[in-house]
Amino acid sequence: MKTLFDETLMGSLRMKNRLVRSATGENLATEKGNLPKDLVDIYTDLAKGGVGMIIFSFTSVDSVDFAREGLLRLHDDSLVPEYRKLVEEIHKYDCVAMSQLALGIYLKQTETGQSISLEPNEMKKEDIEDVIEKFVSAARRAKEAGFDGIQLHGGHGFVLSKFMSPLHNHRQDEYGGSTKGRAKIILDIIQGIRERVGDIHLSIKINSSDGMPGGLMPEESLMICKLLEEAGMDSIEVSGNSPTVTKIVPCKNEGFYAPFAVELQSIINIPVILTGGHRSLQHMNKLLNEEGIEYFSLSRPLIKEPGLPNRWKSGDEKPSNCISCNRCFKMYGNRCALNRKKESRSSLESG
Repeated sequence: MKTLFDETLMGSLRMKNRLVRSATGENLATEKGNLPKDLVDIYTDLAKGGVGMIIFSFTSVDSVDFAREGLLRLHDDSLVPEYRKLVEEIHKYDCVAMSQLALGIYLKQTETGQSISLEPNEMKKEDIEDVIEKFVSAARRAKEAGFDGIQLHGGHGFVLSKFMSPLHNHRQDEYGGSTKGRAKIILDIIQGIRERVGDIHLSIKINSSDGMPGGLMPEESLMICKLLEEAGMDSIEVSGNSPTVTKIVPCKNEGFYAPFAVELQSIINIPVILTGGHRSLQHMNKLLNEEGIEYFSLSRPLIKEPGLPNRWKSGDEKPSNCISCNRCFKMYGNRCALNRKKESRSSLESG
């Protein structure tokens, strides 16, 4: 019987367990993408807590992408040394480090010096080539910083996600018009990374669907995933269009995207990483042994309890006590609001 604490190979990556910290925005980086101490501490605590892999949060490939505040960035070579220092710290705890490369919005500078946001339909071929180059260059920096792998953010309504979605991409050239056409920008990024960066684990976070009429449907997402595998992708993390930020998801609904992930794993030969609502060892073990899902990524439970993997491994198998209230997303550094209250009470009592 397989367990969550088996040592495995995810492609060429040695994993000490099957638990992954899914990319989770901390919103703490400087405007230029530098790493303050509070941000470094979050990643160090996660590595100490026993998770097998940390996927860094949304790391923009562009200097002017302000889709959110406090984004990590790898748009410039000057950032490489401090990211390398953090990756080296994570490696001390036998933890795999993966950079999630992303583009939230694409801004183009006009002849008058103004920056305008372009949607997929509005982009010229030279703009698309610019996006591809930004991803490939950032991938080269990620490898130089010592990251073990690179995840492309292909979900949640950002640029790559919009290219894949028929709701947003109405192009009739080679970058639209069909499922393969809408996926071509990612296929070109994969090719560019392989040519310039070489052998590094490549993953993607992809929507199982857009969840909107006229958007990406599960059937087409499955087709795209198969194309990505054929192009050299090494793993795929299944997600959706951010349902967790709009509703409370209790523990009984663990594994929101499990049906899609199970079907996907049956048609591809690379590992599927399933995110979405995991709270208990029992539920993940069932998906592992009965449905063939090999890896599980968590976000909010590790915000609540960074040491959750170590607790489970020690024999304390109680489910995560995260209640999915989503108040962490309104806290400094996306910290658990309930933990902060507990810390405040402890400070008062000790005083």
